[in-house]
Amino acid sequence: MSDYINLELTADQRQLLLDGLKFVRSARALDVRDPQPGEDLTRKAELAEVDELVGLLEKGPTTAVNA
Repeated sequence: MSDYINLELTADQRQLLLDGLKFVRSARALDVRDPQPGEDLTRKAELAEVDELVGLLEKGPTTAVNA
């Protein structure tokens, strides 16, 4: 995740994204996959990405913008 994008979200939109990411995290963690070499590393990487996004959203806005 090296490219950045700025989004202007309302508090409700932010919460909706957080709820969705928690659902995605659960789905990835519980996904049944054929055991293949490196599969556990792939799952861990996916979960780490979701956790990073959740962490960014939970921090809240870095700057307030009045529209």
